[in-house]
Amino acid sequence: MYSMHGDPTCPVESFKFYLGKLRPELDALWQCPLDSFLDGNGAWYSKAALGRNTLASMMPDISRVAGLSQRYTNHCIRATSIQTLDRAGFEARHITRITGHKSESSIKEMRHIEMPKATPQKSICHFLAVFC
Repeated sequence: MYSMHGDPTCPVESFKFYLGKLRPELDALWQCPLDSFLDGNGAWYSKAALGRNTLASMMPDISRVAGLSQRYTNHCIRATSIQTLDRAGFEARHITRITGHKSESSIKEMRHIEMPKATPQKSICHFLAVFC
């Protein structure tokens, strides 16, 4: 994802907005939403983290509801993150620390999956943001 300065659908600004609505006293990125809230009151989430099963089904549910051409999972995001870090030149030992893999060999398999280069990917991202 790329920042699209001045665009109300900018993914970076959306993520910052999301972070601003979380409960700061809870150290969890995914928190349970409140049943109701007032827009000016800050947090939109409760002091409870989302459970493992809820998180596991989130990406497949989003894929289905959005009518995407394939079913995405949390692992898809993890694999893309590993590839991105590898292409950016980070050492495998540092990537394994972040991803929780036990060995460097377990992430090396993901290096061979081909992803679009950054320039076409960025163009596609901007095109879709404008087109949609």
